[in-house]
Amino acid sequence: MKKLIAVVTVAMAVVAAQAAPVIAAGGSPYSPYGPYGPHVPVPTDFGDANIIVLAGLAFYAGGLGLLSYSKFLKAKLLSVTGQK
Repeated sequence: MKKLIAVVTVAMAVVAAQAAPVIAAGGSPYSPYGPYGPHVPVPTDFGDANIIVLAGLAFYAGGLGLLSYSKFLKAKLLSVTGQK
């Protein structure tokens, strides 16, 4: 079994070494042989995403505040009713 694996491996290496590479068949899309042109981004009227980041931070902080306020109200309600 070990000889079979070794023979198959050597045969694959010989075939791979003798195969001629095709320059235009792939590689980087930025090469001059690529089938597609360069990427042109779609204009979204956002110069950068700072407004989205700020909105995300505001919603995150608001959510944390809402959670802490609900915990405070729950603790206050439980202390009034005498439950634990």
